[in-house]
Amino acid sequence: MSGADRVEARWRQALAWRPGRELVDDARRTARRALGHGTWRGFPAGSFALAPLPGDGEAEQLLAAYEEFDRLNAEHFGGVCPPVKIVINPRLRSTGGRMEARQRVLELNGYRLAEYPETRIEVVFHEMIHLWLYTLGLPAGHTEAFKAKMAERGHTSIRYGVPGDPKGPRHAYPGSDRRVVYRCPHCEHTYHRRRHYGQPMLCGRCLRQGHGEHRIILVGALDGQDPR
Repeated sequence: MSGADRVEARWRQALAWRPGRELVDDARRTARRALGHGTWRGFPAGSFALAPLPGDGEAEQLLAAYEEFDRLNAEHFGGVCPPVKIVINPRLRSTGGRMEARQRVLELNGYRLAEYPETRIEVVFHEMIHLWLYTLGLPAGHTEAFKAKMAERGHTSIRYGVPGDPKGPRHAYPGSDRRVVYRCPHCEHTYHRRRHYGQPMLCGRCLRQGHGEHRIILVGALDGQDPR
């Protein structure tokens, strides 16, 4: 079986997965306690496509990421994290990865993988925390619970990257020209832009996760440094 075929098998496994009733009930109860309402949105069926399949080089990276996902899930998350589709997104330039928790899609930055492959496992771990929190029915942003989980692997903040890199961990790879940074004061998610928004904007992550309307605020403009 080729690498691409093995990746497709993992995608099919993730697509076929459905949450059990106990998981759903527990997440809804937790959401009511944590958020004051029971609007945990669950996991939609058929939330991603099985195409296009990766090439041989990408497939090896993805299979390695899957091995790390499985190991981290057992070691740090008690096997709670559900199966996901892992892909390399060529449009990611200003962040090492991105987790669409409700859709169960983990996207990795190919530029970072090519230049700093040793950081892949920490990117996967960081994004898995979002998935883990969402699966439990908890706020899935960079909360205190998120930071506490990061500390299990020695991270002192939500950041990860290459020690000593003068650009900072979020820009330790080529191709990033996004230098305007906004942050949501509620979930602390950051938005990296090439230019300023022309009007006030709400946090899309909070809206998608049912956390209400929260206006993102301007953090600053980057000059090769992460302002956080």
